[in-house]
Amino acid sequence: MDKINILRILKDHVKTFYHVKSPESISWIQVFFFIVAPLCPAYLYVFKSNFVIKEEYVNIIIAGASILAGFLFNLLALFYSIKQNVLTKFSSDSIKIKIVNESISNTAFNIVTSILLLIFVIFCNNINSFLTKCFTFLSVYCGVVFILTLFVILKRMYIIIKSDQ
Repeated sequence: MDKINILRILKDHVKTFYHVKSPESISWIQVFFFIVAPLCPAYLYVFKSNFVIKEEYVNIIIAGASILAGFLFNLLALFYSIKQNVLTKFSSDSIKIKIVNESISNTAFNIVTSILLLIFVIFCNNINSFLTKCFTFLSVYCGVVFILTLFVILKRMYIIIKSDQ
């Protein structure tokens, strides 16, 4: 069971919400924006407007999430390579190492999110109406979290690339 435990990935992702200048205090605005706020569109879509992911869109979502997960695995390897390169040039306490490590955490978390999205979307068209709504809610939530985290990864990748110029 230890081989499939993703708690470390989740903990490392949450650690990226801490302030850079004071690592012992968490940014509650980021926690709200990246964890709590995605609940709102998911709730509104599913339970207020009766949104359901139709069967013909399930394959499109699965293909898109799978392609993006594959891209993220490649990006994870790229971040590892960047980290090894940065470690040879800078001290292990440098801000660049911190950004690379946080990027690795966010990328791994987004891979987990995309896997969960795939699982939830597969079960969206259940016969039971309540289960369909629950899996649709979880799919929309994972999709929103995935997109938000993708923007975080993009920004950090941009910072890393710009700092090399």
